[in-house]
Amino acid sequence: MKIALCIVFICLSACDNTRSSSVRSQEMEAIAWLVEDCCHDIKRDPRELVTEKGSIGQIKIASWLANGDLSVQQDSYPLHVRKRQEQWIIIKQGLHSGAIVSKNNALLRLNDEISAEERAIFEETVLQENQLRGSTDRLVLQQAGLKARSRQSFSMLQALANARLALDRQVLKND
Repeated sequence: MKIALCIVFICLSACDNTRSSSVRSQEMEAIAWLVEDCCHDIKRDPRELVTEKGSIGQIKIASWLANGDLSVQQDSYPLHVRKRQEQWIIIKQGLHSGAIVSKNNALLRLNDEISAEERAIFEETVLQENQLRGSTDRLVLQQAGLKARSRQSFSMLQALANARLALDRQVLKND
């Protein structure tokens, strides 16, 4: 598997010497939507990010989502993404019922007016999901080759938050 990944990187690098090592601005939205679609349990093919002129960072994100094997379509994503997918069922219920609210920073919180029973059902899941959303951000930045606190990293984080927020709020539109 790692050998196949190395071959892909070598071939892509040999084909184009202008390939950027870190993610470029124009790639960020596509990356953010693909990552968050996967985390929100929407089937996507990580190979969508492997393009002729794509940055090495973009290809690394595709490889991470493909569990290191870009040669075949994946039926399963990395453990981190699968955990978010598993929680999405509960999160979606909570968003739909109004017990969970998606904040503008694309993190979740419990509605202040929910019952103790609802709080018991959703509280731990919301805490875990917010932690996983933060670690998703860090993983994407790392794979993308973006330096912490750089303008590009803030742009990538904003693209992830925008996609996440739109997908969370889509639950309310699909009533």
